[in-house]
Amino acid sequence: MEIVVVNRQIFEISTVHQSQLFIEHEERCVVSAQKDQAASRGYVPIYGVSTENPRYIALVSADGSDFAVQPHAVKTSIAMMRAVVHAESSCWNLLHPSSFQYLSAQPIDSEAGFGAVIANRISDKEWEEFRATTIFENALPPGTDQKLSILMSWVEAENPIPGILQYLKFSADPQICLLGAVIPFLTPEEFQILASETIADKELQGRIRDLFKGDIWAEVAMPDLLAWREHRNAAASSGIRPAMPQEWDFLATAGQHGYPASFPHIVNSFARRAIKPRRSACVVATARNEGIYLVEWIAYHRAIGFEHIFIYSNDNDDGSDKLLEALARNGVITWVRNEVGTGTRAQIKAYTHALSVMPDILDYRWALFIDLDEFFVYNPDIFASLSDFLEFHESRECDAIAINWAPVGSDGIDEWNNSPVTCRFTALIEEGVNHYIKCMFKPTKFFVADAHCPVDINIFQSVFRNSHGNIHKYFLPKPGLPIGMSVSDEPNVEFASVYHYFYKSTQEFLWKSSRNRGDHPKSDGLIGELHEGMLSLFLSQHHAENKIQEKRLVRCAHFLDKEMQRILDFSEIQIVHESIIDTFRTALNMLLMRHAIRAASHAISDVEREFFRYAKVPIIPTL
Repeated sequence: MEIVVVNRQIFEISTVHQSQLFIEHEERCVVSAQKDQAASRGYVPIYGVSTENPRYIALVSADGSDFAVQPHAVKTSIAMMRAVVHAESSCWNLLHPSSFQYLSAQPIDSEAGFGAVIANRISDKEWEEFRATTIFENALPPGTDQKLSILMSWVEAENPIPGILQYLKFSADPQICLLGAVIPFLTPEEFQILASETIADKELQGRIRDLFKGDIWAEVAMPDLLAWREHRNAAASSGIRPAMPQEWDFLATAGQHGYPASFPHIVNSFARRAIKPRRSACVVATARNEGIYLVEWIAYHRAIGFEHIFIYSNDNDDGSDKLLEALARNGVITWVRNEVGTGTRAQIKAYTHALSVMPDILDYRWALFIDLDEFFVYNPDIFASLSDFLEFHESRECDAIAINWAPVGSDGIDEWNNSPVTCRFTALIEEGVNHYIKCMFKPTKFFVADAHCPVDINIFQSVFRNSHGNIHKYFLPKPGLPIGMSVSDEPNVEFASVYHYFYKSTQEFLWKSSRNRGDHPKSDGLIGELHEGMLSLFLSQHHAENKIQEKRLVRCAHFLDKEMQRILDFSEIQIVHESIIDTFRTALNMLLMRHAIRAASHAISDVEREFFRYAKVPIIPTL
């Protein structure tokens, strides 16, 4: 490739706060800081480089190291930005090329020593103004001119894909940073062509693997997808999948804001989009110490029409691993053990794996992402089946269905027993509807999800509808609730809902409150101190009178008992299931005694005392 040295100037970039741009150490993100403070902390300067095309200014690290422009995740040594020049004031704005949002320099935090620089503003004001200050003759790392020339040839090309493919295949020393830097400039159609070319070319696949050593999407996800695609007719959905190691804990944050983590990440995502599903609907869930509920929950969702269930689990100490293994070995579920380190959000890591690494889920048009205390319920007066519900939504453009919670109360039940949850608790509270949602969505269209809804690549505008077919609205939340897609402005459960058995009995709520939640960072062991606010919340509904008797769930799953028995007919499953029940009974008694000892040796609040009375915590003399 002929290298054209660009006609350019190199300069420091000044902000309205009289600071310059640097790279901070921990996250390797662009920040603004005073020169003396940056020098004392060893921050790497960011230079601006003008190009022959006045519409672009490149941000380049002084030492050639990689950095990210927040909120985007891909780290490169060059970040090309669109420039809006204001000749009258000698300043300019920088627009991120994919989001078209302005780069904004936040005020310097005196404690941190720097101010964040983020491409997240839709209008330009003072914080979005930048100026060139000191101009250098030549301060760029070796090879930067060549990189800028190649990048600009792609940016300005009417069709950049042939050039990128040629570079990938034939360059003697391809630079990862350039492939990351060009991502914001490519259209969905161009990415789809790039993914198709990669799928069809084994030599190109190998080239990407060799180039992106250690990248999970290059080394694991893409090869697994292609192998599954080739043998999908013979591949079994159920079974035990390889465990996810702690080394993959970064999946808990990858892509969370809709921005790919690497070039292979986005190419793999588009390759997954090209898969044509052959089946209807599956369920994806995470579980930790949910052994006593597994058989009923699985049986219920199979009984109402879901074709398969994928379960991720982590840090089980109640015997759940043996039950999940038995269920997977007998073809009931697909199980993935999730090994997570302290501080990792196990649920988000699992969801990212399901949507960007595991290929099996792509065989289903729809995937419901819920927890083990949640049960999907359609209105049997409107829909004859789950398939009928999905056909209703497939009659219009729809990528995701936001389904409101229908909270189920504790119904005044204090003690745990081994009867099915759906039989023990039949009273809806909060008028039978909650603003929070769970989602059923097309897994080919999304590459990550949080606890409530999926996240698409930022260059797409996915169509989110609510359960009754209208556009999901979430900009005017109820006071006290966050603004975001996880809540709905107009909650409605007329067509469908997710029954949320958050409370169950007093004893089960005590157990729930004493362990870690999957969507929170992992912590080891049972939690010693109970959250008084949560106990008050439980007590406020425990004997509530404004309840609504549940009538839909039993009609949706009238085969539940038969399906549970069908699963338990596998002797291996039944033996482990009964063992888990015995283990839970022993553990619950130990937990009750533990709190009894704490109540006898420490001062407890009136709320705890009332809750312990309902939970049948033994009363022992004060120690």
